[in-house]
Amino acid sequence: MFISKNKKTNGRYYLYYKDDNGKRKAVSTGTSFKNEALLYLIAFVNRINELNSPIPSLKPLKNFSDLGLKVTDYVANNLRKGTVKIYKNVLKNFTKILGDKPLKEISNKDIEYFKSCRLKKVTQSTVNIELNTLKAVFNIGIKFGWCVHNPVKGIMKLKIPEKGKLSMSDEEVLKLL
Repeated sequence: MFISKNKKTNGRYYLYYKDDNGKRKAVSTGTSFKNEALLYLIAFVNRINELNSPIPSLKPLKNFSDLGLKVTDYVANNLRKGTVKIYKNVLKNFTKILGDKPLKEISNKDIEYFKSCRLKKVTQSTVNIELNTLKAVFNIGIKFGWCVHNPVKGIMKLKIPEKGKLSMSDEEVLKLL
């Protein structure tokens, strides 16, 4: 089951699924906005669950801490230990700075605030890694239907100045030899 934008219908999203016979079906979500189409997908799955279908429930979570727990479980089973440690640290720092906010209320402004707070304590490279990790957290949440939008999407990463390259003149090389 997935949603996809159909160019032939002015960019409206369609929900594609397989019926009981295994035949692929399509239903219009009635919108050209991805967030609304995802809400339609969640509602569609919930309707199927009400009819005792074997499809697992996609249930949006309420708070960031709930998302953090689910994502931590997911990455612990699928990623390396070092990467899991990064995820846990980013989730802890995010919660420490912004608190346990409802997922619906987390906005781009909150992410920018997190970015500026972290920049006071760590390097620009670390902040960029944390932004990438947060983006991945929300993308995992969207993938499993735990949240509807990714507030990190569209946030600019910090520009990191290039380090000067070490070079020697011919005379310096001769002296060294």
